[in-house]
Amino acid sequence: MLTYISIVVTAIFVNNIVFAQFLGICPFIGVSRNMSSAVGMGLAVTFVMALSTSVTWILQTCILHPFGLDYMQTIAFILVIAALVQMLEIVLRKIHPVLYASLGVYLPLITTNCAVLGVALITVQHNMPFLQSLVHAVATALGFMMALVLFAGIRRQLDLVDVPGPMRGVPIAECVNWTQADAEKQFAAGQAAMMINGPWQFSGLADDAPDLDYGVAKVPKADSGEYASVLGGENVAICAGANMEASWTFLTWITSKEKSQEICKSIGRFSPRADVDVQEMFEGDPLNSVFAEVMPGAQSRGPSPDWPEISAAIYTAQQEVFTGQKDVDTAMADAQAKIDAINQK
Repeated sequence: MLTYISIVVTAIFVNNIVFAQFLGICPFIGVSRNMSSAVGMGLAVTFVMALSTSVTWILQTCILHPFGLDYMQTIAFILVIAALVQMLEIVLRKIHPVLYASLGVYLPLITTNCAVLGVALITVQHNMPFLQSLVHAVATALGFMMALVLFAGIRRQLDLVDVPGPMRGVPIAECVNWTQADAEKQFAAGQAAMMINGPWQFSGLADDAPDLDYGVAKVPKADSGEYASVLGGENVAICAGANMEASWTFLTWITSKEKSQEICKSIGRFSPRADVDVQEMFEGDPLNSVFAEVMPGAQSRGPSPDWPEISAAIYTAQQEVFTGQKDVDTAMADAQAKIDAINQK
């Protein structure tokens, strides 16, 4: 029983087919315009995914593998999925024409939905028993539907708020969900005019768009204010039971002023030492020198044992502003109140 619970929880929440594996993105974007279409597509994918996984499992176990036809696996699975989608299309057109019309071209595209094929291949490759394969397929489809519904809710909320014209529709919905790496990829591809990011993205931009002509500017400030930034980076520590003396010697050496400056400059990072002049480090560097100018006023994010809770308060406030739930002042005041309560524990 615990095995099946683990499969369900993992497929829906931990290894979500959309959020973690990035499969099925086309219908995810196309059909999440409203809640009814999202639910309808989710149920259609659940039906196809469960039935196709069952049929392909039998096909692989009873025909392809025993007769040495494993090389036909992918094409055979696609044919099975195509037949099932065609059957579903005929049924929906007959019993629910409104839903059939709302799904539009995305219904037949389930045939080429990599999530459906991916689940069928995963269950076979991991040698899952039949019942586990079926549970995994249904749970994965429910995770897909959950992603659709969540995104439909976000897009509906964004429709109700005042969004600048160029950002309406898919752009603002996508930006709410972008990671730092997503922002870099979109900027490198010319799909974003600017991004707020860190100097660690320079190497990625050099690889993704070596001919891209861009510059770095400071985030604007009030006329009477100071430029502000947040420090990132990593912590260094010695594990319990390690060779304490040798470890301490190594950490002392690698964090010394000379070595810290040498290593950080070679990898395009800023030394965390206050006695290292980062502006001198990157003098003449048109990109890093701009970051170096705001380093004196940059604030560290910790370290704090309660940082996950503090971080959650900050990004929740940001999302509330982006989606129009709160204005900036209210969201920031609420976040500050949460953080003060956390720090007083």
